[in-house]
Amino acid sequence: MRRGVLTSVMIGWVLMSNGALLAGCDDDGRTRVRESARDERAWSQDDDAQASEFRDEEIPAAPGRAQLAQANFGQYSPGPPPGAYGGGFDVSLFYYELAPYGEWVVREPYGWVWIPYDVTPSWRPYSHGHWVWTECGWTWVSYEPFGWATYHYGRWYYDPWYGWAWIPGTEWSPAWVAWRAGRGWIGWAPLPPAAVYRPGFGFDFDLVSCRGMHRFSWCFVPARYFCEPQVIDHIVRPNRSVSIFNLTVNLTNYSVVNQRFVNKSLKLEEIEKIVRRPVPRYKIYDVEDVRHARGGNIRKDLIELFRPKLKDAKPAKTPKELFRPLKERFKPEDFRREFDRDRHVLDERMELERRRMEERHQRELKKPPMGIDPNELRRSQELERDALKEQMQRERRLLERFNERVQKGQFGNGKVDRNRFRLTPPGDDKDANKGKDDQKKGKKK
Repeated sequence: MRRGVLTSVMIGWVLMSNGALLAGCDDDGRTRVRESARDERAWSQDDDAQASEFRDEEIPAAPGRAQLAQANFGQYSPGPPPGAYGGGFDVSLFYYELAPYGEWVVREPYGWVWIPYDVTPSWRPYSHGHWVWTECGWTWVSYEPFGWATYHYGRWYYDPWYGWAWIPGTEWSPAWVAWRAGRGWIGWAPLPPAAVYRPGFGFDFDLVSCRGMHRFSWCFVPARYFCEPQVIDHIVRPNRSVSIFNLTVNLTNYSVVNQRFVNKSLKLEEIEKIVRRPVPRYKIYDVEDVRHARGGNIRKDLIELFRPKLKDAKPAKTPKELFRPLKERFKPEDFRREFDRDRHVLDERMELERRRMEERHQRELKKPPMGIDPNELRRSQELERDALKEQMQRERRLLERFNERVQKGQFGNGKVDRNRFRLTPPGDDKDANKGKDDQKKGKKK
């Protein structure tokens, strides 16, 4: 309990300097937004290209941007409490709704957890979507069909055998993430299972050092791109996040208003100064059917979300009783060829990423970013090299362990008809993006 109190005190102290951390301040308190912007560009000038070049999944088109609402939803007023629109669901709702998009497996000590399919080995939670401002604060709107559940309930953790796994929960939040910011960067990462929120005390977890959170779980973007509808275009690669982490400080701040969690981690006014435009305010409109809420439908100043009140009770049936094992989906002899192809593609992508990183490092050494000590720069680059090696090993292990499960017929339960991983050769990315751009142009016509 003491640790929870200490965390809350530290969070409160950091929040008082929220604006200074994002914009940058001199010792006498004078803001230096222009210098911070130059510093940000110096550190991130190559990251935008890097993120788009290695974007190995075709991202669904972002929803249309609504006009700025006349009403002021800047105050935290989260509407009716949970259950006001009916309820009676338990976590078996997740069993049914997520079965077409992944597999359910038993992992101790958590019990049944869900593993997403049709993602890449480098995939991270809270990367395929965008942030919007609602009466509950910063709210994550996912483009993934399972996002209504996995980014607003429960916790994520990285399993050494399965990769990212989601643990069901019963409390809704605009997003269950930790926040960091500083030196022109904003980052977020899924809160681990150990991060338990205690009303009046905060999270009983060390959010300052983030011990227990894997360093590859963070999504960092240059602050000026935080509100972009395709924020994944600006999220840096996992190995780059490791060095950026040390430039930022914890800003995580949640509270409970009218029995709803509210995300107060980043001040709206400060974000508007950074992005240099008004940020649209949306009001949450609760829908009673998940089919109406996938992708976060936006209608003028309203955003449709499905956030049912869930009973904290043991479900009547488990995924094992509801769905057949997925071993019938994969034939070992056929999958072996697919595994060899995926491993070759992954090695190609990693080698390309390594070359891009070394080229960026050489440019940084020739023209160091403003205000960065050369020794600090070298240490940061060495940290990135080590992180990339670890990232390569981790992604190869994921492929190898999935192949091992296929050969042994070890599968969970679900209804998914997709492959576990999706990988495209580096040269195919431009073609995929071109097709998506053509699709957008067609819609405009």
